[in-house]
Amino acid sequence: DTLTHCHTDSGTHLLSDALTHGHTDSLIHCLTDTLTHLLSDSLTHGHTDTLKH
Repeated sequence: DTLTHCHTDSGTHLLSDALTHGHTDSLIHCLTDTLTHLLSDSLTHGHTDTLKH
């Protein structure tokens, strides 16, 4: 549920929510997971151009 929330909401919303509720750990985890997911997805589907950008 948290992952879905992280991936569907915008970064601005996540940042605002984190600052409002003080969920800095959750925000860091969300951003890290998102980057990991993007990296994994890029490697899996061969989207090297997307990864470079």
